[in-house]
Amino acid sequence: LPGETTALYRCDIEQIRRTPGAIFFDRTMLEMFRRSIGLEADKVAVYFHAFVGETRDPFGVVLLKEPVLEKEIVEKMAPT
Repeated sequence: LPGETTALYRCDIEQIRRTPGAIFFDRTMLEMFRRSIGLEADKVAVYFHAFVGETRDPFGVVLLKEPVLEKEIVEKMAPT
């Protein structure tokens, strides 16, 4: 994480899917996740979201269940 990180949120996807919080994994949210990150949510073990610096810029780290080639991820991301 960047040295100027001011806050960090750890999201354990597998644990959330076993709780009432699983409601956040409806079809619309899963599609938004896939289009923004380029991965299906079931491939992600843990997601870390940090706020960096005085302006609290977002910074994310994704821990995958198994390796994925960068090319495969970028192909699935929505064009920006």
